Amino acid sequence: MAGVASSASTSPSTWIRVASPPIELFTDGGEKTARAVLDRFAALHRVFDQSNIASPPAPLRVFVFSSEEEYRKYRMDSNAAAFYQSDDGRDLMVLHQGTAFERIASHEYLHLVIRHASAPLPRWLEEGVAEFYSTLSINGTKMHIGDAIQAHLSLLAVKPWFSAEDLALVNRADDPVFYAEAWALVHMLNLAPAWRTGMPRFVQLLNQGQEQEKAFTAAFGRTMEDALKALRPYLRNPKGLTFPAPPMDVVTTYQVTPLAPVDATVALADLALATRHTDRARTLFLLAAKENPDSPQASAGLAELALAENRKDDAQRELEQAIARGSRDAAAYFQLAILKNDDTLLEKTVVIDPTFAEAQFLLGVRATDKGSFAIAIDHLRHAIDMQPKRFTYWHALGYAQAKSGDRQGAAESARRAAVLASTPQEEQMAASLTQLASELPLLHDKKSEVTTPPSWQNPKGDARAEGTLIQIDCDSSPVRLVLSAQAPARTIELRVKDPSGVELINAEGVSTSLACGEQARPVAVDYIAATREITRIEFKGAIIKP
Repeated sequence: MAGVASSASTSPSTWIRVASPPIELFTDGGEKTARAVLDRFAALHRVFDQSNIASPPAPLRVFVFSSEEEYRKYRMDSNAAAFYQSDDGRDLMVLHQGTAFERIASHEYLHLVIRHASAPLPRWLEEGVAEFYSTLSINGTKMHIGDAIQAHLSLLAVKPWFSAEDLALVNRADDPVFYAEAWALVHMLNLAPAWRTGMPRFVQLLNQGQEQEKAFTAAFGRTMEDALKALRPYLRNPKGLTFPAPPMDVVTTYQVTPLAPVDATVALADLALATRHTDRARTLFLLAAKENPDSPQASAGLAELALAENRKDDAQRELEQAIARGSRDAAAYFQLAILKNDDTLLEKTVVIDPTFAEAQFLLGVRATDKGSFAIAIDHLRHAIDMQPKRFTYWHALGYAQAKSGDRQGAAESARRAAVLASTPQEEQMAASLTQLASELPLLHDKKSEVTTPPSWQNPKGDARAEGTLIQIDCDSSPVRLVLSAQAPARTIELRVKDPSGVELINAEGVSTSLACGEQARPVAVDYIAATREITRIEFKGAIIKP
């Protein structure tokens, strides 16, 4: 494989894949490097999960280069020490083992968390939050947050600051002072006693779609310009805080796989294509196919290249060849399904990978067109589980709910879509969906087969999971339920903060008296995605016997 080594500089034979669902990490820096990054991500997940901002269930692909020189061949911004991007529902992060490696990795991971946990935030706030939490450390039972970043303090001591207007409007966002000032302001808003009580309200108002200047004043009682005036004396002695660390509920396990040369070459080619380095992608894809003419991965790579170059007939031929050679790559099935307009291939895509959000979305849209609204809603909820901040997913779900006659569900989905709308066209689509929902007749509740106490009437959850309830931990506060979900296959930890707020649907006489400890009950659970709080449990059948 000398040809691969000379073309890619770093020999593909040195690459490994380390997976800890939903993250897969590729690196030529060794297993120790991979584990350090994934351990850091797991620690951040613990913190944000306790803050009701859990990391997303959608797959994340990470590349860590041992060489900065190699990293530069794939980066999109010549000034970026690392980067995160999300394109068509695919989350990608690219790093190299350089200065401040751990903090930079944390910063990029936090961009992913923020993107999935809230509506789009102002640029200064997102960058500031990512920098602020990048210094977080956990030592045993203690967690420390807010260490000063000396490089930022030094810069702010000698350089002119942004005005509140320039900071809010993202003027000169490529200026290092922008990042330093954003970090400093978020530090004060989170930790200074005079400001920190307003921070949750500020984010809440932004998520509700309020304009940032009005939201800032409403939350803090002062303007953003007032905050910048207070920031200068605050930075004379910024201090961090130490808190109890959140418990580690599950020990993280990793699957380490040495990559075959063809797999490494295709992975790097895919990265080059995703980062707009088309010439480099072409070289690597063609090299993989030349060295491995019978490889389904190489054929799928040539198809991806053909699609990028708008050679659809070539792409279809290569995809069919990849599948005929035994490919189990969900993306290959999905791309062929689009080219052939084939629902059967879409269904095979989600069988291979139930987390393939775009396939779930398209199946939902097509089921709506056929009038199969229950099937459509199920697919669309799966898509939203993976990508909860996609306007098109919420709009499609709301439309399917409206067509099925679910006024309340359609209205809630329309509200979610309105918050996520980012263009005038999307705002109009959300308004039309809201109008459609309001015109639906109110449905009279049928008499339930099982009597549910009135006190258990509760808000609707915005996410749903089906599978087996495997444990109820009554010692945790709030009570913790562990569910082995079917699609996508994963273990989900959910919470019961208020038992009186959970609706229980008892199918076929299963007792609703739940004992603590291990369980084996088929269930469908509705919950609030942002908080993991259960709103409804439907018992699907008898207890599963071992």
